[in-house]
Amino acid sequence: QVGDVQYIARPEVFRLASYAGFWLIVIIAIFITRMTKGWYEGGAPADLYTTVPAEVFGYKNICVYLNFRPATYLLPVLWVFVYLILLGYMWFDLLVLDGRVRDGKMSEWQYFVVMLLLVIAACGLVAFFPIFFVSPKESDHTLAMFAVPFMCLEVGLLALALANTFGSLASKRGAPSYWEDVGIPRWVRHMAWAYVVSCILLLTFKLPQESNAISQDKSFVQTDTFQFWAKVVDRLYLICVACVPAVKAAFLMLYRKERLEQVALNYTTRKRAAPDDRTRKRANPPKMTNAHGFFLLPDNAAYFYTEVNSEVLRIFAFASFWVLVLVGFVCTMASKGRFPHSAPADLGETLQVKHLGSNTLLVFFNSPVANFVLPMLWAFAAPVMLAHIWATHLHIRTLYAMRSSPTETHGRFTDAQFVILRSCLLASVVGIIAFAKVFSPQAEGNDLSFWLDMVAYYLFQLGLFGLAMANVLCGIISAPGHESVWAEVGVLPLVRQTAWAYVFLLSAVGVTLLLFAANGLAYQAFWTQTPGLVAFERAMEVMFFILAAAMPLCQAGYFLYFLNHKVEILCLSFDVFTLQVEEPARRKSVVGGPSGEPSFRIANSTSGSSAARMH
Repeated sequence: QVGDVQYIARPEVFRLASYAGFWLIVIIAIFITRMTKGWYEGGAPADLYTTVPAEVFGYKNICVYLNFRPATYLLPVLWVFVYLILLGYMWFDLLVLDGRVRDGKMSEWQYFVVMLLLVIAACGLVAFFPIFFVSPKESDHTLAMFAVPFMCLEVGLLALALANTFGSLASKRGAPSYWEDVGIPRWVRHMAWAYVVSCILLLTFKLPQESNAISQDKSFVQTDTFQFWAKVVDRLYLICVACVPAVKAAFLMLYRKERLEQVALNYTTRKRAAPDDRTRKRANPPKMTNAHGFFLLPDNAAYFYTEVNSEVLRIFAFASFWVLVLVGFVCTMASKGRFPHSAPADLGETLQVKHLGSNTLLVFFNSPVANFVLPMLWAFAAPVMLAHIWATHLHIRTLYAMRSSPTETHGRFTDAQFVILRSCLLASVVGIIAFAKVFSPQAEGNDLSFWLDMVAYYLFQLGLFGLAMANVLCGIISAPGHESVWAEVGVLPLVRQTAWAYVFLLSAVGVTLLLFAANGLAYQAFWTQTPGLVAFERAMEVMFFILAAAMPLCQAGYFLYFLNHKVEILCLSFDVFTLQVEEPARRKSVVGGPSGEPSFRIANSTSGSSAARMH
């Protein structure tokens, strides 16, 4: 149908990619730390057994390699990718299990247990983020700030492994489990329960042992023999929660790929229904017809349907940024001059003033207290901002694909306009991911660390610029012969004209800050920052954040309050299917082709094009 776009996602691919990314981070951390130990400023000592975590725990585990420069220049950004892929896997896994509940093959309480385990796993991943920014020098509070995130990761990995195993084995009485549908032998399923018990027992030993070590052996004394067995348990636990799940995912992808559940995403846009016509229910949504430009679903379809308002996501995205700024400001002002490596009591003595001539907003993000709290907040904010970007991209692509007649060469946007909008969104993605680096504490004399922090900060400014520009340009530009989105929903002509002035002003401010950024990264090689230029740069930065981070909030509030019933919303349908052809499809996977050859149909397809594309 016109405007429909479809994607296929395989949960096991996401799971395999996430564990592969985790081990890639570990390998990179070990390689960089070992190559630079003993000589790099701020890096690991020559003997890793002399580090505080190794001395306290009595052995080296992977956390020893995660908090030394220069590895920490790269690891936070890599962890963002792994974290987002894991969140994607959790979401798609829940969709697959939701389909099994609707099919009557899994009970609701079993689904709730899996969902609870996945929530615990997500919280563990969030709490792990600060480990890259805290490097304990003594057995004090910094050791706890370093060790607690690693313990949270251990709990999170266990919860993730248990969620996958329990979700694969659980079923209603008399119904086959997911692994039975996939064709896993019975003895493997029995071994899986032993695996679950082993993981729980290993963690039951690890958590008290690590907690006692952090508290300086207050509960019991750790003898050499005890530390030896603690090291053995640590290695076994890592194999159970990070190696075995990766091997399982690889096996399923190689040998059971045709039987695995896959998730199909169909999406399009439509106008929000009037208040008295809102009859949609999540549990039993009415079918869409071609009159709405949507897809059809058979009567026995098991699917998840939802509607997404991009303006709501925009409010949450930019509001989360301002929450970060507020929390960073409070943490920095409360801790300045009180802790080692914290911001100086006089913020006019920071490294930014020394190298750039003045402070930027970055000064509130990397103090010792802020760089423990803010990474966890950022782990919540980044998915929201990326979800807004994703929803905006889906909206733009749907409008670009719409044709009012078969002879039209383009939809609501021309090819050039579509490329510009996607480039803005790509810049915003790069900026959001790069922002994970700015929480590193700045070290006096380490120019590379300071330089990379500033690069990450300027990339984030570029990301805000791209996101703000994409939101506005999407509403005011259009292909010849088409009305703009804002004109169609009834935005006043004066507001649309003012939006063009906003675009030009934001562009001018962005170019000005780009020149100052180039001069700052070159350590004032092009011109010296006089007091007048410093004041001008600060004024430009304040204006930039007003235009790029405050104005989008106002725009989204305007649309939600005055034009909510006219704004186009995204209609998303996640449908679950398999590609196996040995037996009839559980839901709607296989339909006979005209020549007897099997073809595959997921959410609908009244025409043969979607079926052929799926096949």
